[in-house]
Amino acid sequence: MGAIVYNAQNKALHKGFSLMGMPYNENKAFWLPLIKEATKDKGGKVREVGGISDLTLGERWRLLKSMQRRGINIHNPGIRKALWG
Repeated sequence: MGAIVYNAQNKALHKGFSLMGMPYNENKAFWLPLIKEATKDKGGKVREVGGISDLTLGERWRLLKSMQRRGINIHNPGIRKALWG
């Protein structure tokens, strides 16, 4: 189940980056601040990551949600609570 969600999120993330005019693979350094923002815990602490492959399913969900708030029309697959970490 986790792999299915991961693959769906991966497609959505790459589509979102492209729709924002900056494909991920070509502009990874530009996206790192946005990616790191998705790793913030409730206390505001940011986990060090090198890219989207380092994110948990829950962090990927939050990143997709932040893209949607910016007006990007992408699907954000639902995740069971047990898979968030």
